[in-house]
Amino acid sequence: MARPFVALALVCTLLLAGIIGTPGAAARGPVALTIDPRTLAASAPAAFLAGETVALWYNQPDGTATDFGTTAALADGRLGWTLDPTDFVAIPLDAVNLVARGWLSGQEAVHTFPGAGTWRNAAPCVDRPGSPDTAGVAVCDGTSTWQGPLLEGTTTYALTYTVDAAGVLAGTLDETFTGTAADGVRGTIHFVETISLTPTGPDTYRVYVAATATDGTGGFCHVTGRLAFGGVYSLATGLGDGPFLGHLALPEPCR
Repeated sequence: MARPFVALALVCTLLLAGIIGTPGAAARGPVALTIDPRTLAASAPAAFLAGETVALWYNQPDGTATDFGTTAALADGRLGWTLDPTDFVAIPLDAVNLVARGWLSGQEAVHTFPGAGTWRNAAPCVDRPGSPDTAGVAVCDGTSTWQGPLLEGTTTYALTYTVDAAGVLAGTLDETFTGTAADGVRGTIHFVETISLTPTGPDTYRVYVAATATDGTGGFCHVTGRLAFGGVYSLATGLGDGPFLGHLALPEPCR
């Protein structure tokens, strides 16, 4: 009858020695979770228990935490796995961070997503001759400047749009970015986008643009990802500016 007490004593000894862990009992603060933007290889230092299951989730500004699957710690306690590009770019653009937490150790590793960048158009978009056409469709050409932790450079774009009776502009953009990413990669990225400008006053509009990366050149070949732009636009000056957020992945090497 003494055997259960012997087993319990052994477990307690192992817990005190740190040989096995308890759920939620992190031995130290969070460590850095690094995601390589070119390969989407995720890694963290040797802070986890060998082979333990590690839960993944991302957090949004309102406190919402969304499950992102699981991985397993390596034999030496490090984390090392590759994110699926489709899953990665589908993470909401306002997500604050991606967290990995060991089921047994309680150890966490955290990757903080880049903060918002800013955009502004350097000059008004210039309507092409004959715009708008008889159907009310207009096309204009313009440029913009992007600055921030995700991308920094300039763009050229063609905007095809209509304006309804309420003054709402809706349309599509074909835009090419030229510049650099946070890790120094340089090249061009082609985006296809939808845009809406909604009146908020006699001269001002609220801007929203949803952009999808379709292809690239230079260091951005094989790029995939999404960006979202907000901001304000002045009808009097033809100028606008605001923040942008996004996720970009470069999962294949350029050849």
